[in-house]
Amino acid sequence: MNMVVVDDDAGSRKSLRQLFEGIGYRVSEAASADAALEVIAEGRIILAVVSLNPADWQGLSLIKKIRRNHPGLSVIAVANNKSKQPIEPLAALAETWGAAAVVYRPYENRALMGLAQRLAPSTEAVPRSKSGVDPEAVATPLPIPRLAPRARPPSGRPRQ
Repeated sequence: MNMVVVDDDAGSRKSLRQLFEGIGYRVSEAASADAALEVIAEGRIILAVVSLNPADWQGLSLIKKIRRNHPGLSVIAVANNKSKQPIEPLAALAETWGAAAVVYRPYENRALMGLAQRLAPSTEAVPRSKSGVDPEAVATPLPIPRLAPRARPPSGRPRQ
């Protein structure tokens, strides 16, 4: 199945492309919303992974356009907070405007793959022996809560 990864950061696009190709997707990359819309118009894209950045609203605008013009296409929004601006309002709008899910960086690769498989199953999944990943074992629901560090036992008490 075909998907598009939309992020202005080339390293992030490459990383996500490799991740999803490893479980059988054919992945196109787009550095901008306009490039993504061209890719979507050209092929049979079933899933879009769109980066959200509070410094610009391009990702949010893209999600809205996808939902309006391609209602059958599933969208995963990846909230990226490289700036010091709050990401939560943008993530809430992404869900309101049509993203099937919002995940926050840093995210767990296995969880992101599982979410993609639930939204748009890859019919050409690479066998486990090649990818090292069993797609059925990655069905962890998202968003993944950030866990607090483990509490240390009070000094003087032995660990169990």
